[in-house]
Parts: sequence; structure tokens; C-alpha cells
Amino acid sequence: MGTRLRAVAALEWASVLSAFSLGLPMHRFRSYELLLGALLMLAAVVVAMSLNAVVPPDATNWSWGLFKDASGFFALCAVLVAGAQAAFFVRQLHYMRESLDHTALAATASAKAAEAAALSARAGIAIQLPIVRIVPDNLGWGDVVEAGKHRAYCSVMAITFSNLGPTRAFPVEVRYGIKIGTPLPAEPVYTFTEAFIPNLIFEPDRKITPRKRLNGDVDIDSSQWPLICQGQIDVWFYCALAYDDFMQTRHETAFCWRWQNVGMGMAWREFEVPTYTRKT
Repeated sequence: MGTRLRAVAALEWASVLSAFSLGLPMHRFRSYELLLGALLMLAAVVVAMSLNAVVPPDATNWSWGLFKDASGFFALCAVLVAGAQAAFFVRQLHYMRESLDHTALAATASAKAAEAAALSARAGIAIQLPIVRIVPDNLGWGDVVEAGKHRAYCSVMAITFSNLGPTRAFPVEVRYGIKIGTPLPAEPVYTFTEAFIPNLIFEPDRKITPRKRLNGDVDIDSSQWPLICQGQIDVWFYCALAYDDFMQTRHETAFCWRWQNVGMGMAWREFEVPTYTRKT
């Protein structure tokens, strides 16, 4: 009799531990966990009954085995408990999947927050960068005799710089080109490259406007100049300035102008072409 009681007590403790093994907090029971514990305790009672069960000689049909025989009833209860455990296991998997989804959402939110912080930092730096503007001299022309041949050309004598930003700019080089006629190439072709003198600084003061003389020109036919002056032939001037900022980071700012009638004569008009006016 003592052995049977110890078996019953052991099974009762097993039922309680099984409920805790499903993730039961020590201070709070959930309904499905209580149900599982009850089923396990019932199974423990059935085991105790089966130890004293007497099987009659005529016990042949299944209804007697399930509802009158303790061992058969225990088998039925074991099947029910196994089914309940399977259902609870599926539910636990569902909770785990939700937890993983929440973790993924949290990771995504953290990544977006980090990206926003990086963008904010870059924006803060961009506010402190130089803002360089360039103004070209008016289009000029000339003709020379070289090696016994007459040559006519168009040129821009110089360009003027100003720094409208809050920090210094340290110019490195300027690339430029002149295009007679249309259309412009899809990508700029900079025919000339000229470096700046060492230690030149574009101070953050719009009143300080250093100039750089340009040595490049483009050949034209001498008969084209009157048509250019009347705006019947398009002329384009474009350039790209490379400079370092106060953190020694290289940048490039590009511009494009079209020579045209502006109402009071011919002059350069800034022309927005994405590939010709990029800024980095």
C-alpha cells in the first residue's frame, strides 16, 4: 500500500512539474496549464486504480476495456494528455514565432534609428561645408596667325569665385570646356584642367572674390562670331571645381552656362543640366 501511495504522489509531482516545464511562471497559472495538470493528476489516480483492478473472464468488448478496466481507461487518458501536450506545444511554437517577429521588428527599428542618426550627422556636417559660387567672364573671341595659318577662337578669360558657406574651402583644380552649337554631350567632356597655386584659400566671406585666369580656348570659323553675338549659334561653358573642406575631405562642385540674350544683350545664363551641375 505504501508503494502505491508513493507512486501516486510521484505522478502528482510529475504533473505539477510538467505544468512548470511549459513555461509557467511561479506566481501565475494559465488556464490551459491548470487543465494539463488536472489531466496528469487524473492519470495518476488511474494508475493507482489499475494496481488493484480485477479483470473478469468475460471482459472482451472495447467498452468494458475503456470504461470499466482501469488500465484501458488510463490508456485513454494518456492519449488525451498527449493530445493536450501537442496542442500546448503548438501554441508555445506560436508564441515563439511571435517573439521572433517582434525581435526582427525591433532590429529593423534599431537599424532605421541608426540610419536616421547617420543622416542627421551628415546633415550637421553639410551645414558647415563651404558653398562655392563661380561667375565666368563674358565670352570673348580673337584670331591669330600660327605657323602661317589664320586661326579664330572663342574663350573665357577668367572665372571668379566666392564662398558663401561658413567654413574655408581649399581649391585643388578646376576642369572646364567650351562647346559650340548644340546639343550638349550626355556627359561633360572637360578639355582643360588647371591647378591652383599652393595654399590658396577661399575664405567664407562673399566680399572676397578671387579670380583665376584660364588659358584654354576653342576654335571657331571667323564667320561664326557674328552669329554667336546674335544668339543664332549656341555656346556652352561648363566647369568643375575640386576642393577640400576643413576636414580635408575632397568635394566637387560643377556648373554649366549658356551664352544667350538676357534682354539687355548677350550674357551667360546658368543652365541646370544634372550631369553638368553635380555637387559632391
